Amino acid sequence: MKIFVRGKNVEITPEIETYFEKKVSKLKKHFSALNSATAVFSCRKNEKIVEVTLEGDSVVLRGEEKSFGDFMSAVDTVINKLDIQATKFKGKKYGRKKALSAKVKADLRESEIFDPDQLPGIVKVKSFHMKPLTMDEAIEQMELSHHDFFMFFNSENNKYAVVYKRSDNDYGIIEPA
Repeated sequence: MKIFVRGKNVEITPEIETYFEKKVSKLKKHFSALNSATAVFSCRKNEKIVEVTLEGDSVVLRGEEKSFGDFMSAVDTVINKLDIQATKFKGKKYGRKKALSAKVKADLRESEIFDPDQLPGIVKVKSFHMKPLTMDEAIEQMELSHHDFFMFFNSENNKYAVVYKRSDNDYGIIEPA
């Protein structure tokens, strides 16, 4: 497993790095192949923030924790959260399958007229490898990553698609015509 630890406007001590490696190694029990673990440490005012991303078994788990104490307590809490997420994922994947909402509909609306000069600037670009997934797997990935949307390659119709969580807690799918 590859472990990446970096600080955003913060210097990472060897003690913190070793502590993170020790804690994240306990999560190996949930994966047959845990490929990588990435931790980003940052500070905002008096808060210590730890963002952790785990990749393995065709799943990406993400967790974030803020602490007013030290980084080690934030690491403890985020690792516990990821442990719960991984346990939940294993239960969903290998346990009894729940039927997902039958209300997965496309909610495509024509875009409103806007002034491009009033748009905010791009502050982050993220790239990732897309493996073919079913809609149910994509919804599961979106829930595990704690995001409101998830882009994937739909293995059922061989098209790129975006699944998103609607305000009524149902799901929507956006795909090209």
